[in-house]
Amino acid sequence: MGTFHLLALEDNIEYQDVLRDMLAQYPGADCLNVDIISSVATLEALIASGDHIDVFLCDISLGDGKPTGIDLVRRHFPAGGGTQVVYISGHIEYCTPVYETEHAYFLLKPIKQADFNAAIDKALKNLQGTDYAPVAIQHGGAVTMLNPAEIEYIESDRRKVRLYTAPGEVLETYATLGQMIDMLPDDFVQCHKSYIVNMMHISELRTASVLLRSGVEVPVSQRQRKAIRDLFYRYVGLNAQ
Repeated sequence: MGTFHLLALEDNIEYQDVLRDMLAQYPGADCLNVDIISSVATLEALIASGDHIDVFLCDISLGDGKPTGIDLVRRHFPAGGGTQVVYISGHIEYCTPVYETEHAYFLLKPIKQADFNAAIDKALKNLQGTDYAPVAIQHGGAVTMLNPAEIEYIESDRRKVRLYTAPGEVLETYATLGQMIDMLPDDFVQCHKSYIVNMMHISELRTASVLLRSGVEVPVSQRQRKAIRDLFYRYVGLNAQ
């Protein structure tokens, strides 16, 4: 697997000890080279020195007058940069703003070890590129090997389905939503009789729909609302209230 550099930014000294304990108990601890810091200045000095960060474990609220963890990620770890961001916060109200940035997980304090392990697992899988196996999509006499991570949502239209991808392409193929669910990872959920959505692209849960980061709104049926809410909260590491 190799060794990955995990940098944790936590300004609460006592919670630094909590993170050390959780990292020590993480089953894959041997593959992590861990640094825990307490200040934004130290983070920026490390970045300026060219220190490569594979996983950035970041508290969101860092004190009055200081940038938030979300601000820091937006500034130093933009989408596509490769660094896997895991947010930590004791404030549930941050669970929506974090979707202004690309991240692997959101952990709500007090953190459970199982949730912590799941967050680090996901970050490392993303780094290794093993989160998804390509799927073969037949369309227009051709076959396209598509990375499921690129699929935002899928729409059913009689005997066909249309796959809408993050690059802005639409692929149409003969299939049912049930067949698509069977071939895709667990990040995909059927939210409506005519739609499947990829939870990694959701930016906001609404009463009767989900808003994707691309700005597209996908309907959620009344029957599926509670199930989608529970699945999404579990996906981002929250407990449904």
